[in-house]
This record gives sequence, structure tokens and C-alpha cells, in this order.
Amino acid sequence: QRRNFDGDATGRAYHVSASVVTPSYWTADAVAIHQLAHYDDRALRGGPTVAVGAGDSVDFDVESDTRRKVSVADTAWWSSDRSGNRSAGLEQVVSLRPTDGTSLSAGVRAERQNVGAQFIASVPDPEARDQQRYVTASLIQRTVALQFRAATAITRTLSLDAYLQPFVTVGAYRDFGEFAGARTGTRLIYGRDIDSLQHVHRVDGDWISVYGTHNSGTAFSIRDPTGAMRSLHGTAVLRWEYRPGMALYLAWTQTRADVAADSTLSLQRDGGALLAARPVNALLFKIAYRMGR
Repeated sequence: QRRNFDGDATGRAYHVSASVVTPSYWTADAVAIHQLAHYDDRALRGGPTVAVGAGDSVDFDVESDTRRKVSVADTAWWSSDRSGNRSAGLEQVVSLRPTDGTSLSAGVRAERQNVGAQFIASVPDPEARDQQRYVTASLIQRTVALQFRAATAITRTLSLDAYLQPFVTVGAYRDFGEFAGARTGTRLIYGRDIDSLQHVHRVDGDWISVYGTHNSGTAFSIRDPTGAMRSLHGTAVLRWEYRPGMALYLAWTQTRADVAADSTLSLQRDGGALLAARPVNALLFKIAYRMGR
């Protein structure tokens, strides 16, 4: 159990776990967690504390014998709570050891996540001086990520390591609103429970305009964060131990990033857009020198 400085219970849970190792050196791990109802003092980024409903989560891992030339590790997870937060995903990593000095691995990760109340922005309340309104929305997010690793010992003193991770995530936001008050999990939806809402398309993107009920003017406008984010990160490190305890490092890193307003997931389209994104390259040289004996 965790409590903040106000005495609010910010985490209360029961954990059960089990682990098994077979005679053939396969391993299996399972973890089940029951989360009791609690408060979250960080959900609104400095705003009032809100309530989170009870929920459950399960995580299951299986890994084959890592001493073999080929090994496989699989992970699956699921979680859900009464506040509308749900998550489910799968991950698989295949590892190869073609020689004693070389290792390769490739993995894929896929996840779908539903967030009942994702913080969007805090805006001044035109009807209450020095007050803020904390805008939230429900979020449906889908993520796909790949990862590739390679490590090889070229000689006894020269080695090369490389890593590459393409990443695509898309999120659709809906039911914009705000919490009814502090220490509650009830949300008031714009256009249904309070105020009125209008989706506006501008040259600089899609916006959400909220109009107050006590006057005809616009209470506030925020950009609709619905869309896709794509990124690619790659690193290669060459290490030369020219003397015992002393080494030279040459590292190269490339990153690519791209965003789009489309919330649909298309691996072919997103992969092409990621490769077409402008790369940012960095080159680093480092010397490690041991002083003294």
C-alpha cells in the first residue's frame, strides 16, 4: 500500500506469482495482481486527485533453453479496471547464437490499450477566476514495435554491437470532458453532460472547441491529439580494447520521427512514411584510459 503526503491511498494491491523451471531448462513465470480502488494524484498533471476503480492484471512469460543455438521468449499480458482502463499485448523474441562470439535476436511487440480518462490539457476557466479546467478524453491506442539486436566479437579485442527499433503507435481520442470534482472517478462529457462541443478543421489541424452554457462565446479550444506517431532508432557501437582495461569506442546513432493525423494503423503505409522521414545522425568517439597500475 502506498500513500501520498495527504494520506490518500495511491496504490493498494495483492500480488500472486509463480515460477517453474523444467528439467529441459524451459522457464515459465506468471504474475496476477488485484488492484484495489485507490486515488491518483498524478493523472491530471498537478490538478486535483481523482479516484481509480479496482482492477486486475495478469502477466505470463515463457522462455526456452537459452543455452541452445536458438531460443524463444514469449510474453502475454492483460489488465482491466472499473475506470475503463484496459490493456492487452503480446511480445515474442527469437535469439540465435550461430557462433560462440556472435548473438542475434529479433522481436515483435503488439499492444492495444484503452484509457478511460487520458489527460489532454489544462485551460483557464473563463467563468471562474484563477481556476483551471482539466480536460480529459478516452483513448484507444494501438502500438506495434520491432527490435533487432546483433553482437559479435570480431577479434579478442574488437567487438561490434548494433540495435534497431522501428515503432508505430496510433491513438484515437473521443468523449472529451472533465472530472466532476476532486476525489471522484465520475467524468462529465462535453456536449452531453456539460457545455457544448464542436469539432473544427483548420489549416493547422483538427481542433476541439467547447462553448460554455452561460454565454455564447467559446470557453476554450484545444488541438485534437488523435493521430499516429512513428519513430526509428538505430545504434551501432564499435569497441576496441587496445590495452587491458583501456578501450576506444566509436558509436553511431540514427533517429527518425514522423507524425500524422490519421488514427488507423497500416504497417505498409507507416513503414514507408518512417523510412521517408528525415534522419538525424550522431557520431560519438570515446577513449577510456586507465591511470596507474
